[in-house]
Amino acid sequence: MQSTIQGIWDQFWGHSFSPQLSSEKRKGKIYHTKKPTPVQNCSKPFGMLMRFADWKLDFSVLFLFLKTLSLEAPARIKNKAPPLDWPQEGEVVFENAEMRYRENLPLVLKKVSFTIKPKEKIGIVGRTGSGKSSLGMALFRLVELSGGCIKIDGVKINDIGLADLRSKLSIIPQEPVLFSGTVRSNLDPFNQYSEEQIWDALERTHMKECSLLLMGKACVTSLVMR
Repeated sequence: MQSTIQGIWDQFWGHSFSPQLSSEKRKGKIYHTKKPTPVQNCSKPFGMLMRFADWKLDFSVLFLFLKTLSLEAPARIKNKAPPLDWPQEGEVVFENAEMRYRENLPLVLKKVSFTIKPKEKIGIVGRTGSGKSSLGMALFRLVELSGGCIKIDGVKINDIGLADLRSKLSIIPQEPVLFSGTVRSNLDPFNQYSEEQIWDALERTHMKECSLLLMGKACVTSLVMR
């Protein structure tokens, strides 16, 4: 019984996976060729099908990437750039602001309206999922509003470029991250400010003495944050 099964298996294996030799006589000469096996015959269309599936997946990812790029607002809009000295007062106004994370999802901000006066400090209290972080995301336009508007000193932030808006805002996230580098590279990643301005910022935030204790003024710009 075992030998019979082994013989059937050998016959199947040899027939399916081993090329078959064939001979053909042409003009008095015998030519030997190898015929493709059934598995080889099936492997070509199967391989093409697999490649097509891979291409479809790649194009789907590319389509989503291009769609995301098209949704991103430009960094600067020449005709709608805010004044160079904007904002001066810092008044923030939400007018019937509505926001959802995707088109088919419910609103996370529903006609939210309030005013934060210049130099006013406020706290937002709410349970998990109530929309506290969504207010910050709307302010930085990480997610565009579905309705309403947000104004800073009378300028609708929805109408200006992202770079013009975000360069005027600062945030301390829930999980602050220090990038590997110097104090200066963390405070001024785009190298826009002088060393005097950086020291002034450290002094106003009560971090100057800490920096001096760590390394001294002469070396603060080479301090590596861990």
